[in-house]
Amino acid sequence: GESFIKEITNGYVEIPLEDLNAGFKNATVKFTSADGYNSNMTVNYKFVINQAESHIDINITPEVIYVGGKAFLNITVSCTGEVKIYVDGKEYIRTLDENNKVYVTTDSLSACEHTVYVYYPGDVNYKDSSAVKTFTVLEGNFIVNSTGFEYVTLAEAVAASNGTDTIIARPGTYTGEGNVGVIYPEAHYGRDALVGIALFLSHLAHEKKSVSELRATYPNYCIAKNRIDLEPSTDVDAILAKVKELYGQEKDVTVNDIDGVKLDFPEKWVHLRKSNTEPIIRVYSEASTEEAADEIGKKIMDVVKTMS
Repeated sequence: GESFIKEITNGYVEIPLEDLNAGFKNATVKFTSADGYNSNMTVNYKFVINQAESHIDINITPEVIYVGGKAFLNITVSCTGEVKIYVDGKEYIRTLDENNKVYVTTDSLSACEHTVYVYYPGDVNYKDSSAVKTFTVLEGNFIVNSTGFEYVTLAEAVAASNGTDTIIARPGTYTGEGNVGVIYPEAHYGRDALVGIALFLSHLAHEKKSVSELRATYPNYCIAKNRIDLEPSTDVDAILAKVKELYGQEKDVTVNDIDGVKLDFPEKWVHLRKSNTEPIIRVYSEASTEEAADEIGKKIMDVVKTMS
């Protein structure tokens, strides 16, 4: 429906057509003679503008994500409109901004491989497209980020020896036990409470917050500590192996056997570890409330007792 009037120069005229949507187009060219020697004429012409390809780029940060951390998804699509993002099946719908980007933040991630699927449904000008990317959330124990002194909630080695193995295998990290026996490799590979105090004070200074303000930035979790008394002849390793096999079949449970058996549920965990000095299994569990932590711990204890 748009019209143009152009003069012919040397038998030629050019009309640029911009911002046309994809699809079939009709063009009508009418020639009107100005000298009376040439006949007037009309030519109809049809042409097609194809949909453009749309490209999706998925960027996930940080490069290393631990249990309790967050994944930040930065998605770029070479088009406009809405994009659907699925993280382990959970749907997010976002509208692309002026830079053709959308952002999604995910948290409460369990220790396993996670899948990000992005779908652009297309529009009149762009074809639909999709992209897939995976990222892995790692497990660990009490580790402080070496650049920002940031404590993160992890679930790996509890024994000091395993903790040392962890920090040697992962340069730039610190580890320790739940009693805040921090191992700081730049000092030495032994637990050191004074180092822990220094790191904590450094973190306070870095964040410029009071202790209560800093505490308020972390989620609330409560721990329950129990024990299972066994006969001296009990094969504790065999029991822990059975627990690992049993819960390893559960889809919503991640099993870690670096030190004992750790069962990571979506919102809580239970750790079973045999004592090296007594015929007992120590049962530590954590959840959002004391009641929930004690409940999940005793539930696993009941399972263990049927095995022993």
